[in-house]
Amino acid sequence: MTLGLRWWWLGITASAIPGLAACTQGADQGPFLTPSRVVTLQETESDFIGKPGGLLPLPDGSFIVADFFSNTAIRFDSTGSLLRVFGRDGSELVRLGSIGGAMYVADDVLGIVDFSPRQIGLFDLNTGEAKGSMPYEGLVTAAIGDDDGAWVAGIGAGGKGLARIDGNEMDAAVRGAPSSVALDLVELPSIYLRSETVRGIYGLASLGADQPSGLLLALAADTTLLRVDLDGQIRGEVYVPEEQRTGVPDDFEGKMDPAQRGFDELFGMASAIMAVSSDEAGFVYVAHLDASRSGGTISGRLYLSIVAKDGSRACVDQKVQSSGFGAPVVALRGNRAFVVDQRPPANEGARFESVLRVFELDWENCDVAGVVGVTELPGSGSGR
Repeated sequence: MTLGLRWWWLGITASAIPGLAACTQGADQGPFLTPSRVVTLQETESDFIGKPGGLLPLPDGSFIVADFFSNTAIRFDSTGSLLRVFGRDGSELVRLGSIGGAMYVADDVLGIVDFSPRQIGLFDLNTGEAKGSMPYEGLVTAAIGDDDGAWVAGIGAGGKGLARIDGNEMDAAVRGAPSSVALDLVELPSIYLRSETVRGIYGLASLGADQPSGLLLALAADTTLLRVDLDGQIRGEVYVPEEQRTGVPDDFEGKMDPAQRGFDELFGMASAIMAVSSDEAGFVYVAHLDASRSGGTISGRLYLSIVAKDGSRACVDQKVQSSGFGAPVVALRGNRAFVVDQRPPANEGARFESVLRVFELDWENCDVAGVVGVTELPGSGSGR
């Protein structure tokens, strides 16, 4: 694994739109966040979240949290009760070595991305039974499932960043005849190929559904999201302006020089895209993390943004309050943001508590503040 990526994961995770207007922002203003659910996870002495790293909300209200500490994934119901643990004890069929946080569900099969070995472990969603595994090439850091299979994204050896896994391939893996998954769709921004440092620290992908049919794809330090058709063709970009977050500095690649700056400074150089989604009206939702690392301890500030379907308006950088212990983990589904955070133990307990909060995002702050001028975007903004 390249410079810093292991630290990052263990610590946490066509043409340009011609113009875009940003809302007037005050301190901690951006999309209005309506809390809809707060759930304290009912962990046990043997089954608990030591270091949350990935989050997968499911349609029935349950959710799965990937734990970097135990290299397992734990499913909780909508009230926080523990339902199932995936990957414990090292099945003969699937031995998880270093889970990466990315997960998906396709037709009641849970896929868990593993970094070492580079494989996707397959489990029965309802029973937890290990079913098989699929090796992959390159580095996979994002995934999204559907009824017929899954999409996975990351950085491939050939400079591509997206792959489709169909149901037949997963069935073959369950039968013991897996084929290797190769990221062979969508050309990556060249900065991630040229710079090992950028790739190692900011080479994490985000992947979401682009309604009504398509995908949203971005790597961490991108200023734009790619709109991708289901045949892997790029059909457009979504630019996300910055207000409160750090953003991406000018001459980012030049400043990402380990000979000139220490690792902690490089780690916090830019805001990182952590999750993307869209809703049925076409609005795009984005989560950014401003992470920092000091003395091996990682923390982060999470910001949520909305961009209109036609790119004419954006409401950006609403800060999500967190405990300040570690970096919150986020997933987006339509206009809902799911955030897992940890807080100090109650009553001087020995273990931190894990809490899921769910928010609905809307334009209320922007509607009140109005909009200001239109900013012309330079070129395509893709860095290709």
